[in-house]
Amino acid sequence: FADFEQWDDAMKDRARETAQALKATIEPAAAPAQKKKPTKLSYKEQREFDGMEEAILLAEEELAAAQSDLADPAVATDPTRVGAAHARFEKAQAAVEALYARWAELEQKQAELAG
Repeated sequence: FADFEQWDDAMKDRARETAQALKATIEPAAAPAQKKKPTKLSYKEQREFDGMEEAILLAEEELAAAQSDLADPAVATDPTRVGAAHARFEKAQAAVEALYARWAELEQKQAELAG
């Protein structure tokens, strides 16, 4: 170097280049990582899906029992019992329909995540 100013300018340039290189390596790491799209059902949804057939069978058994109560001649002649049996039947039918709808929803979600 011819003089101190030339040396000082060279050191400042080197420091600036080092800072830029360091900044370039740090910035990508500091950027937030994008979340990966899930590829399967959540644990809770998978457990619900696995138990869905059994839940539907139980609900259908309850529906069949409620339907047989409605068909019972002893119940048909008593207006109070008919009302209770009909309410039980409606509740059981709604439960079965809700379970089938949820099952279809989980199957669709599983298919979307897989493909």
